[in-house]
Amino acid sequence: MQTRIAKCSQESNVDEICRQAAELLYDGQVVVFPTETVYGVGASAASREAIDALRQVKGRPERKPFTVHVASSSDAEAYVDHVSRVARRFLRKTWPGPLTLILDAPRVFDPQLWKSRAPTIAPPIPELVYHEETVGIRCPAHDIATRILRMAGVPVVASSANFMGNPPPYDAAAAARDLNGRVPLIVDAGTTRYAAASTIVRVRGDQWTVVREGVLSRRYLEKLLSTTLLFVCTGNSCRSPMAAALARMEVARRLGCRQDQLEGEHGIKILSAGVFAPPGREASQEARDEIRARGGSLDDHRTTPLSAERIREADAVFCMTSSHREAVLSLAPDAVEKTFLLDPAGRDTQDPMGGGPDVYRASADQIEAAVRQRIQERFA
Repeated sequence: MQTRIAKCSQESNVDEICRQAAELLYDGQVVVFPTETVYGVGASAASREAIDALRQVKGRPERKPFTVHVASSSDAEAYVDHVSRVARRFLRKTWPGPLTLILDAPRVFDPQLWKSRAPTIAPPIPELVYHEETVGIRCPAHDIATRILRMAGVPVVASSANFMGNPPPYDAAAAARDLNGRVPLIVDAGTTRYAAASTIVRVRGDQWTVVREGVLSRRYLEKLLSTTLLFVCTGNSCRSPMAAALARMEVARRLGCRQDQLEGEHGIKILSAGVFAPPGREASQEARDEIRARGGSLDDHRTTPLSAERIREADAVFCMTSSHREAVLSLAPDAVEKTFLLDPAGRDTQDPMGGGPDVYRASADQIEAAVRQRIQERFA
């Protein structure tokens, strides 16, 4: 077999090369293409002959599975019955990117369900993608890989473009040293971005373990998967601490855990701060009384001034009023997409400071209703 090395040099020829690669995959051929980690060699999982050819090219035994490669995270959902909360966070925060997820295979593969979820992709032969009741899936962060996968019209599985036992290739020349004469096409897009393997993570329900550490370290993933919510008011003595306390109670209720397990076991931090807060003061007595009456506690709360660092740490910032939102964005303009009024209806949350128990109760009622809606949005 003669191998053609197609160098992607300008946009016009990139489209043509991607189309040719996709057509070869559709026709059951084996193709080498770039990703952000290593060069991959792939074939259609809708064809036994194509996967047999891929195993011959790699010198890979039948017992060792290949990884499904998808053009988008939505394509991944066609391969599984259910995407768990943790798996969805991985998808949202790392894909496209250098992470391979090993997920539970469906109990029974349903071709009709596949057609409803992936109408433009031919269904795979189940035993070619599922192995020991699991499926490994990756969504490369490389424009050329994405184009090829999207155009192919077949489920594509792939591995590093090297003969088994040799180092993975980070450029087309290295791939050609192993696979020249074994594949019809090598798509050349230069050296890969990371020149390192993807990280592999096994997800079981809401638990995950690192199978192989690659581009993304375990520590990075732990930090990435944590969720930090920040509530902001003026002095951080009543509204925002009440909101944070009520949010902790609501999230713990939804997860079926204690509040003190939120951060350590679930990676969820719920913080508060004040635009003009002095550091280290207690919450107002009325706020403490109101939260205690609702089953929570503000006894350990100490006021914290709002800072750009605290804003950057947060995944979402909920402000009591529009003026608080303006203050957040003046400190961190790039936080505009994650900064909201607490009330989903866009109403300001009135300040109970100086009022009696009835005023605090009304404020807490408004805050609690808004918090429940916001938590529903984040943890549905």
